[in-house]
Amino acid sequence: MRKIEYDQRWDDPVNQWLTTSPWHAFCWWSDENGVHTNVVAITGRGTAFEEGRVVRLKDIPPDTILVVEIAKSSICWAEPGDLDIEHVPESLARGVDGGGVHVLFADAAVWFLRADVPLGELREFVTIEGAKRYDREQVLRPYAIYRSK
Repeated sequence: MRKIEYDQRWDDPVNQWLTTSPWHAFCWWSDENGVHTNVVAITGRGTAFEEGRVVRLKDIPPDTILVVEIAKSSICWAEPGDLDIEHVPESLARGVDGGGVHVLFADAAVWFLRADVPLGELREFVTIEGAKRYDREQVLRPYAIYRSK
C-alpha cells in the first residue's frame, strides 16, 4: 500500500499516484479520468471558511451549509480546492446526476435537495449570517428528498 507523504505537496512527484487514483469518498461520480472530486467546501466572504478568519464549529449556526456535491469540478480530489461563494454555478442544485444536490450542514446533517430548489434559497444558508436569519426546515424542507437528521 502506498503512503501519502504529508510533508510534501499533493502534486509533488512522491505523491503523484494520488492524481491517478480516485478515492471514492470524494469521487463517487465518474468523469473522464475519475479523479475529480464531487465534494467541495463553500468558501468566501461570510462563510465558515472565509480566508483569514477562524471560526470554531461550535460557533457556526447548525443550519449553515459547509459542503456541497458538485459535478465536473475539475479539481483533483487531493488538490486543495473549494467552491467560492462568488462562483457558485447555476447548475449546482442539479448535483452530479441532474436530480438534486447533497448538502452537509454544520450540525452534520446531510440533506438531498431536489434539483428545483431555487439557488437563491440555497445560497441563504452558505453564509453564517444567512443561516442565522433563515430556518432550513421552513425554506429547504419542501425540496428535501432525504434528510439524515
